[in-house]
Amino acid sequence: MTGTDKIISNLSTTGKFEIIDSDTKEILMTNSDIKQARVMYGSGNSTTTANSGTTVYLDIEFNKEGAKKLEEISNQYVATEENSEEQNQTEESEENTENKTEEKKITMNIDDNEIMSTSFDEPIRIGKLQLSIGSATTDKEALQGYIDQATSMATVLDTGNIPVKYDISTESNQYILSDITENEAQIAIYAVLAIIVIGLIFLVIKYKKLGLLGVISYIGFISTLSIVIRYTNVVIALEGLVGMVMALILNYILVKKLLEKHENRIEAYKDFFIKMIPIMILVITFSFIKWIPISSFGMTMFWGIALMAIYNVIITNSLLKIEARKEK
Repeated sequence: MTGTDKIISNLSTTGKFEIIDSDTKEILMTNSDIKQARVMYGSGNSTTTANSGTTVYLDIEFNKEGAKKLEEISNQYVATEENSEEQNQTEESEENTENKTEEKKITMNIDDNEIMSTSFDEPIRIGKLQLSIGSATTDKEALQGYIDQATSMATVLDTGNIPVKYDISTESNQYILSDITENEAQIAIYAVLAIIVIGLIFLVIKYKKLGLLGVISYIGFISTLSIVIRYTNVVIALEGLVGMVMALILNYILVKKLLEKHENRIEAYKDFFIKMIPIMILVITFSFIKWIPISSFGMTMFWGIALMAIYNVIITNSLLKIEARKEK
């Protein structure tokens, strides 16, 4: 679940980086000023327990133009002290040495979320910003959390402003987790393969050479269906795999019928697909349902039946024709 949440978090991130004037909201720097961002680590120098440990930093390096802007901004937004003695000389109750600090601050935003608001202690001339993520710690879980946070931010900044943003609905999150374990899935796959192999052996035993041609055609159908499903970008849920298995079963039945009535293949072909009409209507309906398990089943079945209709006319029929000519 943690991995899923992280993926969803990244999908909703566009990587929009800005440094703005905290008061006027003027945009001072953007993604175009960044050269690269990376994660760095440092050991705390303090000898106290509270401050000792490892600190995670987000190191942002700016390009040539960005470095110039950063230097100008750090000069302009640096904390300054002004002696207020002259301003308060008419107020006899105040000390002449009183100081007043006036600061102009910048705000750093990523995806319009404020990361930090600060002023600069001194001008930055090296073209880099180092931002500490969290605090120094020796706790492994806390440290890993800071590293993950810094890594995500570095990746976003390195990638730049991604043009596509996904809207994630938080009202009804749907995490679909199959009740079938990996071991159970493997057993099911092996069982299906065993049944297919037995069925193909049966065709060879019963129909001899014609059966062998049927086996060759059937194996080609399995490969072609896999390619079609791959390049039509069908979502493969567990129900989609069930749809593929059903398509393979239906194709086996069709090949068997064509072998039984190889002298009248056209009639066998027509008879099979006339009986398939109700199933085809149901499959097309399932394909347009927005619920992924049902649509996955519908789409895999749809492409399975469509391929079945085309493939057997071109391949299976051609193989049987060749054998029929040899017999004559």
